[in-house]
Amino acid sequence: MTDSRDRADAAMDEGVVPLALDGLPLTGRHLIEASAGTGKTFTLAALYVRLVLGPLPGRETVDFPRPLTPPEILVVTFTEAATAELRGRIRARLKQARDWLLARPGERADPVLATLLAPLAATGETACRGGAKRLDQAARLMDEAAIFTIHGFCQRMLTRHAFDAGARFSAELLQDGQTLLARTVEDYWRCEFYPLDERWQRQIRSRWSGPEALATALRPLLKDGEPQPLWVGGVAVTAPTSLAALLGGFEREMEKRQEIESALHAHWDGEAIRQTLQATFDADALKKNSYKAEELEARLAVFQSWLEQGSFDKAEDVTDSSGRFWLSQEKLAGATKKNAAVPEHPFFGWLDRLAEAGTPFDAIATQVLVHARDRIAKAFAEEKRRRGLWEFSDLLNDLDAALAPTRNGGDAALRLAARIRQELPVALIDEFQDTDPVQYRIFSQVYRAPESDPTTTALLMIGDPKQAIYAFRGADIHTYLRARRATPSRFTLMRNFRSTQAMVEATNALFQRHPRPFGSDEIPFVAIGSQPKAARLVDRDGGPVSALGVWWPDTERYSQGDYQTAMASATRAEVQRLLEGEWRFADDTGERAVQPADIAILVRNGPEALKVRRALADGGIRSVYLSEKSSVFDTPQAFELLQLLEAVAQPRQDARLKAALATQLLNDSPRTLEALLADELAWEREVERFGDYHRQWQRRGVLPMLRRVMQDFRVAERLAQRVDGERALTDLLHLGELAQNAQQRLDGEQALLRWWHRALQEGVATLDRQALSQRLESDEDLVRVVTVHKSKGLEYPIVLLPFVCSHRPAEPDRRTGLLAMRPPGDEGSVLVASPDDDHQREADLARLDEDVRLLYVALTRAAYACRLGVAHVGRGRGQGGCLHETALGRLLGSEKADDGAALLDRLRQGQCDGWLAIEPLPEAPDHRLRTAVTAPQTKPARVFGGEIDDDWWIASYTSLIADARRAVGEDDEAWDATGDGGGEDAIAASEDLPATLDIEVSRERDPVPRPSIRSLFDFPRGPRPGTFLHGLLETLDFDRLDEPGYAVALRREIDRRLATNGFDAEWAPLLQALLLEGLRSPLMSVDGHPVRLDRLGSWRPELEFWLPASAAWSEPLDRLVSRLEPLPGRRPRLAPRKLNGMLKGYIDLVFESGGRWYVLDWKSNHLGDTPADYQGERLAVAMVDHRYDLQYVLYVLALHRLLASRLEDYDYDRHMGGACYVFLRGLSEASSSMAPLSKAPKAAPESAKAPKDAPESAKAPKDAPEFAKAPEDAPESAMAAQDAFESGMASEVAPGVFHRRPSRALIEALDAWLEGDAGPAGTLLRQPTEIPT
Repeated sequence: MTDSRDRADAAMDEGVVPLALDGLPLTGRHLIEASAGTGKTFTLAALYVRLVLGPLPGRETVDFPRPLTPPEILVVTFTEAATAELRGRIRARLKQARDWLLARPGERADPVLATLLAPLAATGETACRGGAKRLDQAARLMDEAAIFTIHGFCQRMLTRHAFDAGARFSAELLQDGQTLLARTVEDYWRCEFYPLDERWQRQIRSRWSGPEALATALRPLLKDGEPQPLWVGGVAVTAPTSLAALLGGFEREMEKRQEIESALHAHWDGEAIRQTLQATFDADALKKNSYKAEELEARLAVFQSWLEQGSFDKAEDVTDSSGRFWLSQEKLAGATKKNAAVPEHPFFGWLDRLAEAGTPFDAIATQVLVHARDRIAKAFAEEKRRRGLWEFSDLLNDLDAALAPTRNGGDAALRLAARIRQELPVALIDEFQDTDPVQYRIFSQVYRAPESDPTTTALLMIGDPKQAIYAFRGADIHTYLRARRATPSRFTLMRNFRSTQAMVEATNALFQRHPRPFGSDEIPFVAIGSQPKAARLVDRDGGPVSALGVWWPDTERYSQGDYQTAMASATRAEVQRLLEGEWRFADDTGERAVQPADIAILVRNGPEALKVRRALADGGIRSVYLSEKSSVFDTPQAFELLQLLEAVAQPRQDARLKAALATQLLNDSPRTLEALLADELAWEREVERFGDYHRQWQRRGVLPMLRRVMQDFRVAERLAQRVDGERALTDLLHLGELAQNAQQRLDGEQALLRWWHRALQEGVATLDRQALSQRLESDEDLVRVVTVHKSKGLEYPIVLLPFVCSHRPAEPDRRTGLLAMRPPGDEGSVLVASPDDDHQREADLARLDEDVRLLYVALTRAAYACRLGVAHVGRGRGQGGCLHETALGRLLGSEKADDGAALLDRLRQGQCDGWLAIEPLPEAPDHRLRTAVTAPQTKPARVFGGEIDDDWWIASYTSLIADARRAVGEDDEAWDATGDGGGEDAIAASEDLPATLDIEVSRERDPVPRPSIRSLFDFPRGPRPGTFLHGLLETLDFDRLDEPGYAVALRREIDRRLATNGFDAEWAPLLQALLLEGLRSPLMSVDGHPVRLDRLGSWRPELEFWLPASAAWSEPLDRLVSRLEPLPGRRPRLAPRKLNGMLKGYIDLVFESGGRWYVLDWKSNHLGDTPADYQGERLAVAMVDHRYDLQYVLYVLALHRLLASRLEDYDYDRHMGGACYVFLRGLSEASSSMAPLSKAPKAAPESAKAPKDAPESAKAPKDAPEFAKAPEDAPESAMAAQDAFESGMASEVAPGVFHRRPSRALIEALDAWLEGDAGPAGTLLRQPTEIPT
């Protein structure tokens, strides 16, 4: 057998480039084609490691030019489950790479990591530790990694860049918009059809009975709300400008039709027609297979009614099976016996004319349909935008439109693409074969645009065109092929890690029999190698089991039904044979029997699964069915539960109660119900019991009521006796959960019942598909019956494909008559009305191509063995079969004229070549499944030997200052520094009451009467206005403050938020001036460098931080901040708390300016009505009053840790800018001039020392660190803090701005304090003289 290296060499000869994980360029655009089982996710994780590490020595030309963090690496896949798996796999690989670098050279066992990390290992231990640190940081950031579904990515970009994208704000994601679409169709029906002439209305109603029928006809034409092309005769149908103009052109045809209808009315003479036909029957002149005398009266009555209705359509009652009128002259002439007189009447002839003239509307029906399609699509989109709703498809379409220069304005579209590239310079697109034109256009406009620099960005597309099987979801293989043609840099994964060598070689041999197995030269089949497996599959005698085999009954011709029946029985026989010990798994450690979970039976649809599961059940073999399309509302339990709910809602209605009691859910036999109905007292007791259920429903909810019913009627016990009992019970509980969730949004029992009726008929618009999909009924060891689509990405040891010779030719939709096909030379699909033979052939060829891909997916699920059910299956008369129309037939080279013997010869060729085994059809045994039942060994209960840390909690600034108190007897002057005269706050302080968070804000009240709108000093006060201002500032894009277009968009947003929050619209100019002028003025000057928010190097709003804390007491924190942050005023003392867990918080803004990093916090406090109230010492007093000094120290500590982990050459004195608190009311639009910075006092204020008469609750607890109990007369100094001001910090600040940089010694001491190291803090507190910075 050819080994993997030989296959790689052969592939290179064919122009295929095998992928080397350490050699793939990580800049530019590349395509990686990954056959099934070749480790696509493993490859993604390896490339992720390379991107995190950045350029390594010797690999600078192929590595990305700089290290990246997880939020900068976009990974897109197509399901939520896949994103979760990718996130976990990548995090694990990052940790493995970290551990490999930190391990000793002799302990580094992973060969793949050895290849990827060889440059670091060769450089030395320092480089390894640096790389390990970077990998560890990336692993910790994986919760913030940019790993999304395509819809999640689009939603993130639209919301994050809402201004550039022109996206709607605060949009709600709608799971299913069918209900809203139905209302839009109804509006169209009323607006467009009601004004028409009655004659045209009749014609329209003859085609579509109402809005529901029109919606059904439009459903394929409005895919995801977007108009789809409709073709007739190979030409696209265009919509007319108006229906009136369209119908006006057919008035002559309508007049002719009207003449015929009038003539029918005029010539109808029921009695004369009866006499004419009766005479013909008496003469026995009509053939009895066409006309029967006993039907005459009924037929005439039907025609009388038909004429009175005036619709004149070919109704079923007035026509025969071929669509001819029963009284037409043509039909009568054809049914008259030879030499007999043909019955004649003018009415008969006019019916022929009516049939010949047809309906005028038929000629223009498609144009009306297209008119409805376009108008409804536009109205539907406008209604969603008006309501602030997004469907999943809108996310893609809106981002696509935002990135298109022709639709979003050139500058905005280019700017949006540039921002996305800057935020996400690398994109890895998983499952790329399932893309569609819109998705590919989005990524092309970002990463393939001329403005995109291929040396600093990367687009890596990973997929396998052989597994493109989701066309029904909109995936387009031709879009993939276009991307493939546009990407000359292509690589291929050459080794299968899933299947055994024999299984891989059998698959290779089958697909290599055809030169173009997938119907295109652009989708080549490349033979791949395999990874050796330790285990092997053997038979009862220990011999190897053939990897690929077929069940062959005989050369007889089978109908489709007989074939499926035979193969379902054979599947049951084979599964039973395997479970009874025919095959076993063996390795060096011994053997094990085949378990039910080792076997997967792959089918195409639900009916095939039902046949197989019934056959398995006959043999006593339990199975589970997994499908992507099965909805829990399609089960019998959904209807039975509805009957139960209706009976409980109205227990006095006997009919509803009888219907519920007759269901299998509550009753096993009709005899039980019969006896109940015969006993009046028993029936009354049952009514009372359901009345109790009704009351329980009202009081506790529908799910508790259902549980009570299940208990009283022993539902679980009775269902367990049924073959499908476990499935039924799972569905019942699932439906109960859905009912309970729906009831929380609905008002009353009747609303829930209406919701349930709609769910049974139309589905549930408010729930996603995952919520409606049937759940796995058990985690037990069961045989899996899986659809091929559901099996993609999964692996099973043994796979059975019993119906591989079944297929369904492409044909028009039965409801709409439209055929879906790809337009010649284009992507996407079109819908063809009245398709001709050429269209049918082209659509069926595309169907066959996808069937081959489905067969490839099915075969490659098998790890050890796969069996196919093959027979000579035919359709219609003749000896020929239809295997040539199937995927297997294409690969075997079958032809239309092949009979059973010819098919057997083709199979024997594979048998002679050694890759195929032909086995007789397994026969079902005469007994049910027999397995050795052994009771599982009961393991002893584990004994918990650890400790539960009940001190662990999540602290924050808010929790730290909760219960902060001012000691009794302190001077209240500082507390009343705002100039308000003290009042209640001063009294509260003197009474030792809590100083609450943002006390000025939470206790602020607007003056009565409210002042007129003059300046921001007059803006409403209190928590709600503060929240409003913070929310407005969160939306700001500081990089665009000087753009005129941004000013317009910002004004709209201010107006919207003012209206939403109930504030006066007259505040808008002042707020806009604050944001566009006040925030563009310099906030302060540091080292001669003005700090301006519109000139920032980098910035990020709402930065969340989590800091681990270990046995850190609040009292030393309070003492340290009080001593080293000497500010005027008296501080409330923190209550003693032990921080053991995490310290969390949110920083309003982190930014970089002039090489320094700052934290910024917005404050809405009202400190007074003059600018002087927001400057100098008064501002510092306000900081102390609210303990903002504690807040900014913690924020700077968080930033310090972040910079230390991100900046290679980080130095606190050089990189830390400190904290900037912006009091918005004082930052007036005229505050462009700087004021001198208020210097801190040379000595620490008295408040830094604990007063002797402080309350006991404010003193350190007994188990606090010893330094927290330092003597009260310990010497203190603030020289270090003062020096920090005078050493390169802000020399000027704007009014309303407070700026401080805590001393380096304080931050480093608190850094150690959080980790439980009290040494540095104790040293600072005991230091008698100068404190080092």
